[in-house]
Amino acid sequence: MALIRLDFYGAFKANSAIFCLIPLWTIVFGVQAVRYVRYGSKKLKGWQDLSLYFSAVVLVAYGVIRNISML
Repeated sequence: MALIRLDFYGAFKANSAIFCLIPLWTIVFGVQAVRYVRYGSKKLKGWQDLSLYFSAVVLVAYGVIRNISML
């Protein structure tokens, strides 16, 4: 909701992991978009798969640690 109101500080406080991963996602999907336009390839490269798996692990770990610390 904070992002919808353009309250970036509030959104960062709510989920800072997303803001830390946005540059990585921008690179991964930007490279993929260029590859798709130039070569028509939809398949992700190894480093792209690895970076998306890394993102998933970071988000799950962040969610678990944040919720444990709230107890």
